[in-house]
Amino acid sequence: MTHRGKFGDGSQWITKDYFDDRLNDRGMVKWQPIMIPEHAALLRKSRSEYGKSPKPELDEQAYEEISRTVAEAMAENRPLTFTYWRDGHTYDITAHCHYCDAQRKEFRLIDSEGNRERLSFDCVISVE
Repeated sequence: MTHRGKFGDGSQWITKDYFDDRLNDRGMVKWQPIMIPEHAALLRKSRSEYGKSPKPELDEQAYEEISRTVAEAMAENRPLTFTYWRDGHTYDITAHCHYCDAQRKEFRLIDSEGNRERLSFDCVISVE
């Protein structure tokens, strides 16, 4: 039995069969953008720099306040919460200040789990 197309010659069915065999759907690949390595690297860099802030500058009074707070906490053996800046982000750590090393300019801390940390004087923003 021959199927007749719009024109009665069967061409519509021939072309449909022809293209059904040769067309492959690429799925989601057709919707993904083409990225060259330079664009991908630039996007990774911009994502890593998102949300970064410049290092806050502390005045002499802030340094004296930090020094006094740390000295009092060391005398009373109580934990402190250090807020520090690193790589454009601020972090908090709660620990006991075990020692203040003036030569290396760093605090030596012991957290509640017994882990030892070193924190540079330069990166500390505040102490509570």
